[in-house]
Amino acid sequence: MLLQVQLSARPGTSMTLAELPSFQLDAVVRNVGASVGDPGIGASTLWLDGKPAKDWDFILSSGPRDRRWRALRSQEEVDFGYRLGDRFFSSPGVYVLVLEVSGVRSPLLTVHVR
Repeated sequence: MLLQVQLSARPGTSMTLAELPSFQLDAVVRNVGASVGDPGIGASTLWLDGKPAKDWDFILSSGPRDRRWRALRSQEEVDFGYRLGDRFFSSPGVYVLVLEVSGVRSPLLTVHVR
């Protein structure tokens, strides 16, 4: 299975500390290969500034799941999001996030907190 992984943020990638409670991280995992397979989302790693994000496995354990989490068809995608608030960002700075699913990494998502 060949995957593409994308990250995005709501309400955006630049915010103040006061806006952090509304921060949500969204992901899309797409099977661009020809076969059906388990994309391995449950075993994914969220990288925060080059280190595994604390509690990512716990965060992933909540929320609805459908069969795409275990069997993603060719050209199909699964999207999911989590309201993280200030879980990872507690002070002003520039933070870099990458989601790795089955060895495939998303492009960098840079979040600016001021």
